[in-house]
Amino acid sequence: MYIPIIFIHQGYSSYLEFSLRQARYFCPDSEIILLGDDSNDCFDFITHINIHDFHESADAFAAVYKHCSTNPYSYELFCFQRWFILEEFIRKSGKYDQVFVCDSDVLLYSDIDKLAKRYWQDYELGLIIYSDDKYSIGISYCTETVLNRFCEFTTRQYTEDNNFSRIQARWDEIVSSGQPGSYCDMCAIESFCKENDGELKYFNITKYAHHGTFDFHINIPNCWEQDMYRFRWGRKRFAWRQKCPYSMHVGINRYAKFHCIHFQGPAKYLIASFYTAPPFKGMFKLKIRYFFLNFMAFWYKTLKIRYRFAFVFNYIFSKDKGTSN
Repeated sequence: MYIPIIFIHQGYSSYLEFSLRQARYFCPDSEIILLGDDSNDCFDFITHINIHDFHESADAFAAVYKHCSTNPYSYELFCFQRWFILEEFIRKSGKYDQVFVCDSDVLLYSDIDKLAKRYWQDYELGLIIYSDDKYSIGISYCTETVLNRFCEFTTRQYTEDNNFSRIQARWDEIVSSGQPGSYCDMCAIESFCKENDGELKYFNITKYAHHGTFDFHINIPNCWEQDMYRFRWGRKRFAWRQKCPYSMHVGINRYAKFHCIHFQGPAKYLIASFYTAPPFKGMFKLKIRYFFLNFMAFWYKTLKIRYRFAFVFNYIFSKDKGTSN
C-alpha cells in the first residue's frame, strides 16, 4: 500500500495548484488528498475530502480550547483542529495506517513512499525539529496510532488543570514580554514528544542524512539548527539537478538534496518560480502575477517598510488568502 500525501487547507489559494501538481508529479503512485472545503474542490487530479464531514472531534476540542495567542482566535483554533480532522478522517476511512502530511505552501521533490519504505519503517513519527523548542508536524510522517495519541494528549492539555497551568504560565510570559506569540500546535507537539521521549519512536526530518533533508523554511539558512546551507538575498541558494533542488551544506562542503522546500509567509509567491512539474492551463498568468507579488513581498519583508504601508500589503496578499497551516 502506498503512503498517501495529505494537504489540509480552508479556502481557495491559487498556490495550491502548484503544490498539489508538484506532489502528483513526484509521488506518482501515492494518493494525493486535499482535506478542504467547497471553495477548493476544483482539482480533478487529486482526491478532495470535505473537512466538514469529519469535524466531530474538532468541534469537541473547540468546546474546551482556551485562546492563548496573539494570533486571531479562528486561525489558532484551526491550527489545532486540523489534527483532529485528520485523525477522524483516517480512523473512519479505515484505509491508512500511516500518512505524510504536507503544508499547502510546500513543494515536494521526492517520492515520499520510496523514502518511507527505505528509511522510516522503524519510526512512528517524523517531524521538523529546528531547535530544542521549535517543533512542527506541518510537514511530517506519522502513523494512525501517533495521531490518535497526540489528539488525546492535546485535549488533556486544556481539560486537566495541572496541564493547563503550564500553558497559562507560558502565555503569561508572552503577555509580559509585549511580543507576539502563542501556545499553538507546535508547542503541543513539542510537549508530546518530550513527555514521551524514550517511548515514542520519532526522528527529525530536517536533520541532514545520507538521503537528504526536508526544508524548515526557505527564509533561513538552516533546516536543523546545526545544518547550515548557502544563503543569499534572504533565502537559501539552490542548484538544480533533474528538476530537484540541492544546496551546499557549508559544514561538510557537500550538496544536499532537498526533498521539499517550504515557502512560509510572503515567500509563498516564490512557489511559481520553484515549480518543476509539467505546465498546466493558466500557469503562465499565475507566474506573472506571482513575480509581481514576490517583488512586493521582498519590499514588505526585507526592506522593513511593512509598518508604514502595511495596509497596502495586507490588501494585496488578502486577494489570495486561504487557511494553510
